[in-house]
Amino acid sequence: MPDAIERIKAGKPTLYYTWTPLWVSAILRPGKEVVWLNVKNTSLPDGETGNTVVEGLGNLGFPVNDQKIIANTTWLKANPKAKKFFELVQIPIADVNAENQKVADGEKSNEQIMKHATDWIAAHHADWEKWIAEAKAAK
Repeated sequence: MPDAIERIKAGKPTLYYTWTPLWVSAILRPGKEVVWLNVKNTSLPDGETGNTVVEGLGNLGFPVNDQKIIANTTWLKANPKAKKFFELVQIPIADVNAENQKVADGEKSNEQIMKHATDWIAAHHADWEKWIAEAKAAK
């Protein structure tokens, strides 16, 4: 990846394979420094379905995965406020990529990762407070 990054920064043609979330997409941002290859039509194997179009990136030709919080169902039943909070939280993929880059750059101690989280919460304070308030109201 360092070679691909340097080639792209130098304006040289480059083809590389990646996925998100991943630290690379915090440096080589889709729609900015790089573009995802697109297809005109999607032809998935029999029985396979899923959204293949990403806003701003186009038709990628394969089903896009969603990242979701998972938790023990028994625990969730006993903790409806936590369940509601998990349903509400939305972290943009660009923010996940940026945090992944910090870890790749060496900020990976528990203390540093906790700071990443608290900094993110501070930067999204209004959303965070709204999610907390809605979760507290859950029955």
